[in-house]
Amino acid sequence: MRKQALFILILAFAVFAGSHESYLHIISYDGSSTLTKTVDVSNSPDVFDDEKLELINQFCHESTFLNCGVDQNTRAIGVTEELKPGFHYSFASSEGMPDITYSVVIKKIPTGLFDSQFNRILVAANLTEMAYASTSILNLNNPEIVQTAERLRTSSSTITYEVRMPTDVASADAGNIMPVISGTSATFNLVDVMSEQSFMTVESRQFNAVQLGIVAMLIVMVALGIYFKMHGKKHTQVKGNK
Repeated sequence: MRKQALFILILAFAVFAGSHESYLHIISYDGSSTLTKTVDVSNSPDVFDDEKLELINQFCHESTFLNCGVDQNTRAIGVTEELKPGFHYSFASSEGMPDITYSVVIKKIPTGLFDSQFNRILVAANLTEMAYASTSILNLNNPEIVQTAERLRTSSSTITYEVRMPTDVASADAGNIMPVISGTSATFNLVDVMSEQSFMTVESRQFNAVQLGIVAMLIVMVALGIYFKMHGKKHTQVKGNK
């Protein structure tokens, strides 16, 4: 039982030394999204050997209820879930001049959902027979997560959270924590974010060509109106002089 529990912890929330987990949150133009959690198991080759990884890969390929995959080169296992704005994050878009602005605020992470899905993978790989289900949520402004963050930092575990926006990122932060911004992505150190107890906020902008086109058309129409009005007056004056 203790050994089975250890396997679950390996794929749960990075509580063993030197582990690495990453989240990739891809936001669409309408605010819908996918969230992928990837766990690096290369530090546990005795548990996740080639045979076990192949079993997991086959399970993921054949599964109709679980969206998962294995990168056997990097020895990483990933699970993807679809999310909509509301409980876990908020999304807003606003049209202005000259830009359209997209804003996302990440408030909660469904850690329990991913832990439960990874448990299914462990069962499929014959690494455990113990059923495990969790509904736990990582609330980013919960003061209790500070202790968890310190434990992770002490164990040299790393967790990144990348938010990939529909357009280039203009700004991003989690309180005093600044992410690495590159193009459409903002990548946070989640352990630092947990210590800060702050939501992750990301804003991206897109040039509003439609609105600019409408304004340009209106300017042209006004200019043409003024031109024809002035031209009409001159024409009337010429006829009057005759």
